Amino acid sequence: MKKQLLSLTVIFMSIVSAAAQTVLYEQDFETAPFTEWEDLSGDDLEEGSPACGKAGVGTAAEVSSTNVDFEPAANATSFMVVNPESPCGGYYGTALFSDPINVSGVTQLYFKGRYFRSSTINYGFTSFSFTFDDGSTVTTFDDAIDFTVRDSWAYFSLSLPASYITSGSIEMSINISAGEAIALDDLETSDFPDIITAVDEATANDVFSVYPTVTNDKVFIEAITGVAITSGSLMDLNGTIRLGGDTTQEMDVSWLD
Repeated sequence: MKKQLLSLTVIFMSIVSAAAQTVLYEQDFETAPFTEWEDLSGDDLEEGSPACGKAGVGTAAEVSSTNVDFEPAANATSFMVVNPESPCGGYYGTALFSDPINVSGVTQLYFKGRYFRSSTINYGFTSFSFTFDDGSTVTTFDDAIDFTVRDSWAYFSLSLPASYITSGSIEMSINISAGEAIALDDLETSDFPDIITAVDEATANDVFSVYPTVTNDKVFIEAITGVAITSGSLMDLNGTIRLGGDTTQEMDVSWLD
């Protein structure tokens, strides 16, 4: 008897691009000056521990404070940071705006990076978001949905609307209301995702397909050209992993109830 797969989730531990990736924008905050970013006052993003109400750039050793640890042992590179404990000793907000990013000449668009949120201080409500705007379409990724990990560095990879490609350029802004300490690093806009996690369902749906949804034998997983799926798992409606392994081109589901 054929089984209908009411819930089929492939959990990607790692997806690595095998095709040539076109990087449209990248910033690892290692080399000053950072003149492509300005705040509401028109000031450029500056290297060093941030002034109160500003974002700064520094290493974990330089920008950590009494109650905020940005993990210097695991992170020796520079990153963008807002730490309300130092120098403000209290809640503050900031916003940064990028120069226009040229996104012409590609067929798809992704944004990735990594972030850190410290829950060891709490001066009040915290939120941060990335907003992309091409003059007609505005897309926002925020902490409530996309950046929920706390007290450790986490990676993200997000799909941007295809309509941005036809516009030719987009502007990116970062908005932070800080009751917690927040750090951002390795920001990149490109035409290909090279890391996709289980929570990034929108991006995953763009790069793979699973078929058939009714079967008594096998399920096949197909990725778009240039993507190698290194591992995956089959999860039921209750969130229980029923099958996993390194071979993800096909899965034998004949034994499932």
